[in-house]
Amino acid sequence: MDLVLIGKAILALSVIGLVTSAILSTAAKRFHVEVDARVEAVLDALPGSNCGACGNPSCFAAAEKIVAGEIETTACVAGGQTVADEIAGIMGAAA
Repeated sequence: MDLVLIGKAILALSVIGLVTSAILSTAAKRFHVEVDARVEAVLDALPGSNCGACGNPSCFAAAEKIVAGEIETTACVAGGQTVADEIAGIMGAAA
């Protein structure tokens, strides 16, 4: 194999990688969405099964509504009392 050809290929792939990483970095900064830390904590406490038993389409939607006070901390049917107690602790309420 020709070493010059291999060198050009490596250089081309390196340039493509650098350009792509610069574009992705810029996009990540531009489209960054702030999420409430309490929503993240409640989402971590939920089982993440997205079963819909609480009446919400996903656990993330349920976590947002729990933090907003639109549904009770005991809304997660799949998680049971253990999850309800953990969420209540995060929200500073009684389960």
